[in-house]
Amino acid sequence: MELSQKGRKLVRAHHQGIERLARLGFIARALNYATIGLLAFQFAIGSGGRLTDSNGALQVLSKHALGPILLTVLGIGFAGYGLWFLIKAIYSQPNPAQSRLNSQSTRPASKPSSSHKKMFKRISAGFVGVFHLFLSIGVFRVLLHLNSTGDKTKSWTAHILAQPLGAWAVAITGLIVCGVGLYQIYKAFKEKFKDEIDLSALSAKTRSGFIKLAKWGISARGIVFCIIGWFLVQAALNHNPNQARSLGGALYIIASQPFGKILLGIVAVGLMLYAVYSAFSARYYQIEVAA
Repeated sequence: MELSQKGRKLVRAHHQGIERLARLGFIARALNYATIGLLAFQFAIGSGGRLTDSNGALQVLSKHALGPILLTVLGIGFAGYGLWFLIKAIYSQPNPAQSRLNSQSTRPASKPSSSHKKMFKRISAGFVGVFHLFLSIGVFRVLLHLNSTGDKTKSWTAHILAQPLGAWAVAITGLIVCGVGLYQIYKAFKEKFKDEIDLSALSAKTRSGFIKLAKWGISARGIVFCIIGWFLVQAALNHNPNQARSLGGALYIIASQPFGKILLGIVAVGLMLYAVYSAFSARYYQIEVAA
């Protein structure tokens, strides 16, 4: 998803700051998923660990000797990551190559399906952006010892369900999360992520290995998102916030299935590989600034 001309002007005007924040955001995402995946893997093999979400990962990192430094990196990184995705949501255009072809062609421009695809990408980018801005706030609340304990997903779902049209809002959010998850799986198997990352500096062997681990990692994250979205929809249909699940709750659902520990181990490794993919993205992700 490339930026529009207005979006590129905005990024160019603040290029260095936005790029640094965005790349720090990928590092923050890597640290977050590495912590969640490692804890889940330890749980799967019976070596301690826990099934938790980003909030639980923050609590674990806060107890580390370098906790304040790690949380500061996470807080700033999540804010930068969220800002970058909000820029993509507001100023993006769906397919620059197709746009150029349409402008040069005498055929009628833009099919309805392309506009639907554009809308989905912008909505999902906006969702990711807002989500990570809230994560950033949560990090700084932990740093300031203001963060309360408990399942944030259920408490937020209960709050929204209590509002007028709240059930619709929760259901739509669940469908968006499911859609993002399904798109992540599609993106992995079709290797769409290669369009976003410049791996030309890597050797053929390293590039091949990266693509394999990225497909596993992105798919694992997509599966977890689908589970979270499905239970949000169920919470809306039954008007029961207790049915909502956070990332940790989704991992628990996986662990409770037949051969659950094996499945959990596979997903946990996938989340750690997603962390590796995020770390690579911090270095090789293409941030559009060209006119």
